[in-house]
Amino acid sequence: MAVQKNGDGDLTAFKTSTGRILDYGQALQAVKAGEIAGVNAFKGRDGETYIRGDADGDPTNNLDQLPTFE
Repeated sequence: MAVQKNGDGDLTAFKTSTGRILDYGQALQAVKAGEIAGVNAFKGRDGETYIRGDADGDPTNNLDQLPTFE
């Protein structure tokens, strides 16, 4: 998996291991549908729903640590 970030460092798009590119909204729907492994959706303090990596104790696969794509 790889990610795109905006100028603030926020995740804006995801590229799956099969090469499928999803904007954040599409990725969120896919996560909620169980179509993407290793991540989950959670509700933030602001009431919005976000994507985060599953807690597995390995910081190298955190979403912010994934490679980026153009």
